[in-house]
Amino acid sequence: MDTSTTNANYYITKLNMQPHPEKGYFAESFRNSNKDFSYSNCHYLLNEKTVTLFRKIKSDESIGIIDGKNIEIITINPDSGVTKILKLGKDIDNGEELSVIIPANYWASFRCRKEAKIADFCITLLTVVPEFKLDELVIKEYTLLKEEIPKLNFSEIEKFVSDLE
Repeated sequence: MDTSTTNANYYITKLNMQPHPEKGYFAESFRNSNKDFSYSNCHYLLNEKTVTLFRKIKSDESIGIIDGKNIEIITINPDSGVTKILKLGKDIDNGEELSVIIPANYWASFRCRKEAKIADFCITLLTVVPEFKLDELVIKEYTLLKEEIPKLNFSEIEKFVSDLE
């Protein structure tokens, strides 16, 4: 398949993706609920010019790029309020990473990288260990994080959320 002509609707249809509560689309691809070692895999697709709501889960999460635009993920350490922007993409020589880790209980928000002119979407594979449980997903608008994380540099969050052009 020529991925240069692939668009978001192709993946949404072929993977039977559903709307995700934090924005974007998802499809679970594998789940191992073994009590000794549980994990789950999920494809996650985000259209360009979309920033997800902030969310956190109780498990570590590995995210790898599959196709489309490169991705920026802003993470927030819930204890210190320190933010970090992770660049997920295939241009390793320029500081992008093929996969990144979001530690358990860190807040995170995703967006397609604005400077990438590759496609109108980005798609990733998320692996969650132990397995993802929807009832453990916490989603918030970024404006509500001020109350929860007093040390948060809110201007960094506002820039990430609003700087899409």
